[in-house]
Amino acid sequence: MENLYAYRQRMLARFQAIVVDLEQAVDALAQKDWHSPLEPDGWSLHQVLVHLRDADAHAYLPRLLRILAVDTPFVENFDDEGWMIEHYNPDEPVSSILAEYRELRSSEIACLESITPADWSRKGRHPTLGLRTIQWWVERSLAHSEEHLMQIQQSQSADL
Repeated sequence: MENLYAYRQRMLARFQAIVVDLEQAVDALAQKDWHSPLEPDGWSLHQVLVHLRDADAHAYLPRLLRILAVDTPFVENFDDEGWMIEHYNPDEPVSSILAEYRELRSSEIACLESITPADWSRKGRHPTLGLRTIQWWVERSLAHSEEHLMQIQQSQSADL
């Protein structure tokens, strides 16, 4: 069990540290390039940051809270593509997006640090992904963030 607790602590530390890594990746990309696609036919840095923030705000944090509040609840699917089409604002300042993302992550971490070891195994039922634990959702959220961080960093490498 000690290994599991240590794993969760490392995961939470990375969950928080990735915000700093994203901020550094943004700082490394010239502001004039924030609205240019990171890869051919792909999203821009600005769109990726909005997507990350909105996924935490409308999917990951609500799922976490719902699973903690209700025994084996149904958790909604989040149509990230549809959300972007309807709500994306290219004029939203990157600093605001990052500040909101940081705040969401802080809320998630505060919540996760307050739960019991047994709570990590609480489950929710997703319409396409099935029955999943809180730990699985945190791992998925972290992997999602890591994937987009790598996408931003690789675009920077390609520009060199």
